[in-house]
Amino acid sequence: MSSYTVLHFPENTASLAAENNEALQAIGVSSKACVRKLYKNIPIVSNKGVSFLPRNAFIISEGFLPEGLPLLSLARLKQTVFPRGMSTFKNRLVLVRVWMIEFIKRVINVLPFHQRIQHALTARGNRARAKEMMFLSGVDIIHCYTGNLAGSAIEAVVEYFQIPGLAAWQGSEARIAEVELQDNPYFHFLLDDSGHTATAQTARSIQRQKRCAELGFEPAVTRDMLQYVLPEYRDQAHLLTHPIKIDHQPSYPDPQATRPLILHAPSKPYIKGTAYVERALNRLKDLGVEFEYLYLTGVPHEQVLEAMQRCDIFLDHFLLGNVCVAALEAMSYGKPTVFFLKESIQKLYPDELAFVNANPDNLASRLFWLIKDGQAREDIGRRARSYIETYHTPEKVAHELDEVYRDVLARKNKRGGPGSVISEADIESCLQVATECQLQQMKEAGANSR
Repeated sequence: MSSYTVLHFPENTASLAAENNEALQAIGVSSKACVRKLYKNIPIVSNKGVSFLPRNAFIISEGFLPEGLPLLSLARLKQTVFPRGMSTFKNRLVLVRVWMIEFIKRVINVLPFHQRIQHALTARGNRARAKEMMFLSGVDIIHCYTGNLAGSAIEAVVEYFQIPGLAAWQGSEARIAEVELQDNPYFHFLLDDSGHTATAQTARSIQRQKRCAELGFEPAVTRDMLQYVLPEYRDQAHLLTHPIKIDHQPSYPDPQATRPLILHAPSKPYIKGTAYVERALNRLKDLGVEFEYLYLTGVPHEQVLEAMQRCDIFLDHFLLGNVCVAALEAMSYGKPTVFFLKESIQKLYPDELAFVNANPDNLASRLFWLIKDGQAREDIGRRARSYIETYHTPEKVAHELDEVYRDVLARKNKRGGPGSVISEADIESCLQVATECQLQQMKEAGANSR
């Protein structure tokens, strides 16, 4: 096909979507990016060219069918409004609101004409949703970051109009602990006493992958994430590369520096293995090794990049055996970058990948060598920058994405064909059909439970 429109659909920080969107537009692809921001405390790295959606979740209207929540007695309601240990008035209001809504639902559903009320309420709700979801109009393929389409309403539209898509798994939403434990002897440091971790949730990964497959979305992953794609979907998987800007000059480390500056800037210290970084550095200090150390966390991204430009050695992560974005950014500045990469993943990368592989057991000795060998620092930094220039430039990644999109669109097309426009009335009609089906299922479930 000669042209198409791709929608980038991420959660929270939109930096990757923004970069891909900008790079694709630069090579002539019709591309747009819409983001839903779930958490106010998430730092925004880059939102250039990105539109924020009017809501965080798009759910088809379910009317006022009761949800089966137990109605509280007046005494229990009083405890809800004035609970012990509840610190905010807002939380109290949320609890009262839930109780009141359930109470109103019960009242409505004993009225003889409640079905007409249900129909009117759902139609009104879906009309509002349809207007808010017009960003889907004209879209030929969806690049969905984290594989979460933000609710049943968008899923209903995608399913009905058969809009092709990619489920771009990026991290914890797809990572499977059982897979990681097979060849990563350090992953168990991230597990709690019950053997669980927020960085790998098996049940959620399987559920999301199966739902995306039902919608016709194909997996799109970096080499690191391919291992977590379920075997039945692995043949459909597309390999992606993370774009790294190189519009800055490299700043190679000075081989003559006798007190090299070591930078560690973890976004999540626990997951990055900061405790093992500090243990290794303390060992070196005890040996009388001289170096400077800068630790940054919870600071603006620009501040981290500025520190990368000044440092001589960058330390990234030491428990997850993959390649992270921060490591690639440091490499783009020409820095010798130290992190842990599993052998099973390293063999999937080009031989030119230039870094220092270290783990909690040998980090101190690897750092001792780097601190003492200034020429090695410079050589690794130069090869690291060359690797980024060869494989990770936004233009190169954009062309790779274009090939992936065209491959998918050569096999799949939305209802109406490429370039067709989905009207607001079409979306509203689709949502109302989905609502009627869901209401019927809920009624049948309620009847069977009695």
